[in-house]
Amino acid sequence: MIYEKMIPLLTLILVFASCGDTTGISLPVLPHNPVNECWKALENFEYSYNTLDIPLLTATLDQEFQWVLAEKDWDDYNGDGIIDSSFTRDMYLSFSSDLFADAETVELTLDGSGEEVWSGDTTGQTVVCVRSFTLKVEYPGKARTISYGEWSILVRPDSTDDWNLFRVTDITE
Repeated sequence: MIYEKMIPLLTLILVFASCGDTTGISLPVLPHNPVNECWKALENFEYSYNTLDIPLLTATLDQEFQWVLAEKDWDDYNGDGIIDSSFTRDMYLSFSSDLFADAETVELTLDGSGEEVWSGDTTGQTVVCVRSFTLKVEYPGKARTISYGEWSILVRPDSTDDWNLFRVTDITE
């Protein structure tokens, strides 16, 4: 009987003892740095939302970043009298800052793993990654919003070989 009670304890001891073993599998440390691969940029983007980290989100976006909206979402977001079909980097960061300030928690999950060279880049450096997403936002007072759909995400290396999100297009049907 006493052995049955000790099995969970012994299991925990073995698990923790193996944590210092450098030959074992180590979990990735987020955020990634350097961001020398496409998937690291995507994971940093996801992590920036989940930790409400605007500096990381800013570092994850290409200087020419553009968020292309689904046609149903077109509107005059910046009040200039012109219907916006996309957000510039600055607009997107402003909206994200407001979201992060208002939300209690944000949970972004990107699913999928495929990537291929984007035909719109003659250098062959930009890749397109199609990801399904779920975005859950919890506001103070228990109000909650959930969005889901699919994004086409273009990712490319900058002049320092760090990968950044260049364009996100909402392809949700």
